[in-house]
Amino acid sequence: MITDFILATFTFIWCFRILRQVVAGRYNLYPYLVVLFCISQAAFLGGIYHGYLEFMPEFASLFIWKLVIGFIGIAGIFLLHTLVEKRNQVLRVVAHSIFVIFYFGSSFYTQEFMFSIAAYLLIVVFIFIDSIKKPISKNLLLFSSLTIVAAGLQLSNIKLHDFFTSDDMYHLVQTLAFYFFYKHAREDVVAEGEA
Repeated sequence: MITDFILATFTFIWCFRILRQVVAGRYNLYPYLVVLFCISQAAFLGGIYHGYLEFMPEFASLFIWKLVIGFIGIAGIFLLHTLVEKRNQVLRVVAHSIFVIFYFGSSFYTQEFMFSIAAYLLIVVFIFIDSIKKPISKNLLLFSSLTIVAAGLQLSNIKLHDFFTSDDMYHLVQTLAFYFFYKHAREDVVAEGEA
């Protein structure tokens, strides 16, 4: 639960920093803002879900979990939008279509977090496909690589302590990954300023 709130806090801070840039007229950062906001909300609600599940009626816990899955899905759509180059419209359309069908289709049948992880791995695959023609930035490479590491940790079910599980490790590694995502967004600010 604490690591959910760590991820939520940092992504919200980065979201707020991006919001200041968007308000200042850097509209190309709007998708980054949506991604960071949705991840912060998913992590916050996930912390509530994990921390207070036993005190909630079943309908409330199911509703909160569906919100978590929904926020992650929206973040995934905008993540694809920010990371797949604008020049590659065909890949963008294919990536969005596959993601929406896979993610939201699977979320109707199951609420397993494994599908969220698989969807993010799918996004990373599209990032690497897109980077074939154009070299990938260091921050984007770190974001993508750490996302893969985080997914592996989440699926591993490693338990270092009763209070520090693979879920906690996932949140901490994802916090670091989203720091590099935020830095990638800042690179877009610099690139736009030079254009």
